[in-house]
Amino acid sequence: MYEKFLDKNPSSICQTVDDAFIAKYANVVSENIITLWKEVGFGMFCEGLFRIIEPNEYQAIIDDCYPMAGFGSATPFMTTVFGDIFAYVKDCRIGDYVVFVNVRYGTFRILSDKVDILFNIVLFNKGCLSS
Repeated sequence: MYEKFLDKNPSSICQTVDDAFIAKYANVVSENIITLWKEVGFGMFCEGLFRIIEPNEYQAIIDDCYPMAGFGSATPFMTTVFGDIFAYVKDCRIGDYVVFVNVRYGTFRILSDKVDILFNIVLFNKGCLSS
């Protein structure tokens, strides 16, 4: 599912994710995020521009910057070298989606819930980090 992303990152630094971690987040994020963690793992990609992370490392920041106010949950799964965060959102009002939180400017952009498209196409678009 993430072959194109991995092919464009031959010098990436990866760490595998164990089954206990996958089980912990199985009902929290989409199957596409679970597949991402299984196939890609944690690590640095695109020459350090993106980092797939363990959610609890950035959960407090997401809770402060993108509060769900009881309407769902936001689970961080990737950061940028600039400190911005991508999170998977389960929202009972409008459905699930990925949000890009630009921490530096206090802005956000709602993206599709299609994580495979995000990794295989959107991240390689030069304007993807502008908000």
